[in-house]
Amino acid sequence: DRLAGAIRDGFRRDALPADVQAMIADNRSGEVVLIALVQLAEGAQGNLRSLSQSLAALRAAGFEDTARRAGLQLLLLDRRG
Repeated sequence: DRLAGAIRDGFRRDALPADVQAMIADNRSGEVVLIALVQLAEGAQGNLRSLSQSLAALRAAGFEDTARRAGLQLLLLDRRG
């Protein structure tokens, strides 16, 4: 389904937008995480592009496990209604 596809896209190697890549390169990972959390909330409300970008940003900032858990939780919550 679309949600699973958005989550999958967040784990693709090329999923990270250029502006986020630049922020990581500039050691602005804290800012990246804050933006990613806002996007994650938007994603939970149905903005699937924000969801994909959020997961990619969390991974790039070093929060791979958190991104995986968030994706899994969203899938589980979606299945339960």
